[in-house]
This record gives sequence, C-alpha cells and structure tokens, in this order.
Amino acid sequence: MDNFALGRAGGATVMALEGDVTRQPVEAVVNSANEILQHNESVATAIVRTGGRVIQEESDTWVLDNGPIEPGMAAVTTGGMLQASHVIHVVGPYFDKAEDPGELLASSVKAALAAAHENGLASVA
Repeated sequence: MDNFALGRAGGATVMALEGDVTRQPVEAVVNSANEILQHNESVATAIVRTGGRVIQEESDTWVLDNGPIEPGMAAVTTGGMLQASHVIHVVGPYFDKAEDPGELLASSVKAALAAAHENGLASVA
C-alpha cells in the first residue's frame, strides 16, 4: 500500500488506494456496470475473472427478475470468490451522452453507498 490518501467525509473514513480492487480486504466492491450487467469490459471483467462465474450468473438472474438497471440505481450480488462478500453494481453516466453527467455520477455513488448500508456492509472499495 505505497500510494494512498486518507480523509473523513460525513463521519466516514475515506481512503484512496492504488491497487487491484478485486483484492481489497473489504465487505463490498463497487462495479461500474452496464444496464444489463454483462461484465465483459474493464473492471467488471476483472471482478468476474477473480470472483468467478457465479457473479455473472447472479447478475443475469438479477436482470431477469428486475429488468435493466438505470444510472443511479444499484444491484447487489455475492462476491463469489472475492475477498469481498458482495459486489454492488451501479451504472454511471456515459459522459458523452449524459445531459448532466456530474449529477448522474453523484446519484450512482449515493446508490452504491445506500446499497452497502442496506446490506449492512461497512467497508467498500
């Protein structure tokens, strides 16, 4: 943990680390997802590669049961074989398509933190 920053926000301790999000000793990992939770790009691919196919399978079931997720919403699956017990999937804004990408990004972060709180998860990467 060579590169990090530490701060406080709203009663929470916030630490920014440089490293592999799939290997953090936290209760939940937040995944920047697409609307249909197909984890075939970027961080999502790494999460499924490390955590196992069960994360994609649970994501597929979530979409079948609930429909696609919209920006500012969150879906929660288990973490499979990750150190984290859960993955919180959120759709952030597409900055080239969003009318107010900053607001959509803020709502996605709030949705991820609300999902962590609702599931009793105290540490999130």
